[in-house]
Amino acid sequence: MSRTSRTALRLVAVPAVVATVMAVAPNLTGVANAVPPTGSFLNPASSAISGPGNVLSDKPDGTDSTYRIAVRANDPDVGGSIASVQIQIKGCNETTFQSIGNATRVGSTDTWVLNWDESTFTPQADITGCATGAIRALVTDSNAETSFVGGTNGQLADF
Repeated sequence: MSRTSRTALRLVAVPAVVATVMAVAPNLTGVANAVPPTGSFLNPASSAISGPGNVLSDKPDGTDSTYRIAVRANDPDVGGSIASVQIQIKGCNETTFQSIGNATRVGSTDTWVLNWDESTFTPQADITGCATGAIRALVTDSNAETSFVGGTNGQLADF
């Protein structure tokens, strides 16, 4: 092999070796590759087939007049955990989402719940009888990575 061929081979091989080492290094050091958190709504559900549908129940439970919003969230990172779940809604006449509160983790499960008092939302006209609103959950993990359950545009919600 000529000297020029050997030099060209080295120039091609070195970047490939560096790329391989970089891809494997996190696994050798025990540091996991960071992956954003995932999740789904338990209530409201994305369809009537997978749960109660997109209607936030307005039936009194005999205890209070709040709406129960439940999110299942998990962090696929090794050793990671969910730090917070913030519930956000967008009314019928709204163009942006606004936070209605932070959900609370149910024991040591992967479920987070917010009991929302709809009467505290302003302007009330934007959600009263609103069948085309949207809801989403901003999930943050222990690495400060975030994702939106329901997508960035939110999931259809009937207030």
